[in-house]
Amino acid sequence: MFKQPPILKFQDLFRHAARLILVLLSPVVCAQTPASELAVKLHLERSAIVDGKEKMLVTERAAPGEVLQYVAIYSNQTHLTANKDGKIGVNERALKSVTATLPIPEQMVYLGKANPTPQLGSSDGKVFGNYPLTKTIKQADGSSKTVPVEWSEYRALRWTLADIAPKVSSTVSAAVQVNQKTNVQTNNTVVSKP
Repeated sequence: MFKQPPILKFQDLFRHAARLILVLLSPVVCAQTPASELAVKLHLERSAIVDGKEKMLVTERAAPGEVLQYVAIYSNQTHLTANKDGKIGVNERALKSVTATLPIPEQMVYLGKANPTPQLGSSDGKVFGNYPLTKTIKQADGSSKTVPVEWSEYRALRWTLADIAPKVSSTVSAAVQVNQKTNVQTNNTVVSKP
């Protein structure tokens, strides 16, 4: 009897990824950016032919093995700030040196393509090194050799974004493939504010 792979709800996946982004960004962005100023939206896109042209469309479902674009949008929300009296006011300023981190969920495999090219990568989601990652392996003769880390071993990518002006967003994305043993489903986008 064929057993249907479990359906992964992207809503749960995005919540987990958003929490991971918050943990990863806490020491980096929060020291520079008040919590209410940066919003992060995550979603997945698939390629589709619309009116004879290829377009990327937000998707709510994906089958095992399907290739998707995993997208994080970082938005400057400084135009909506509260003063000390609790009144909403306008405080427009650019967010400087925002560090964007895109965790690669374990239900997905990174395919080695990202836009823009990340500056850093991680194989554990905690320790980051220059992109593309390398590792040292010991050979049979006892010597050491530096080799590239397999794309499938990546658990997070990181970029330092240019300044983000008020009411403006900056987007990072990575090509991912859904693991063969996972069906996925989402209810659109999860918004997180660090």
